[in-house]
Amino acid sequence: MGHPIDFGNLEEKLFLIQQLSSASQENAKWKSSYLKSNKEEDWQVTELQIELEDDLALTETLISSYMIECAVKTRIFQDHFTEDHFECGFSSFDKDAIDSVGGDIGNVLNGSFTLSLRESCNKIIHAKKFYLIKENENLNIPYWNGLCHLTGTFQKKEWKIELDVRNWAAAINYYHSSLQEERSEFWNNNES
Repeated sequence: MGHPIDFGNLEEKLFLIQQLSSASQENAKWKSSYLKSNKEEDWQVTELQIELEDDLALTETLISSYMIECAVKTRIFQDHFTEDHFECGFSSFDKDAIDSVGGDIGNVLNGSFTLSLRESCNKIIHAKKFYLIKENENLNIPYWNGLCHLTGTFQKKEWKIELDVRNWAAAINYYHSSLQEERSEFWNNNES
């Protein structure tokens, strides 16, 4: 018996990833409307700065954790099947899922590989560094712009990718929805 996967929990995490990646700028604007942002001296840190940095740190932790969990579960599910399991080939589901979000889940910044869902999951799992890309709104209000960078090495060669986290999560969700029948088969084969 392989690892049982709670696909409902996977869908929940993917939903939360999409929501968090869409909310950071709005959250920063909202908090800037009521938290103190005045400084008497340049060296001081404002209540707003502290709050937004805390929010970004928690967001980074949650996004990283949720992405790892979703990537690992997706790869376990993928490894259950071979490429020729489907008449059209298993990788066509990967391409269709990326196409469902406009054909873009991110970019390869360093390395020579195609950023498929499978490869993005591998990169998430094996990344040595992960960080969210932050931007500043007018009046120096930092927020997460929905992108993340991951870096690592494969066969002693460095790689770096930039993921559009919302598109990645939506594509993974589409991918699993497209394979609903296979998910049921996977679950039935892994019951004790």
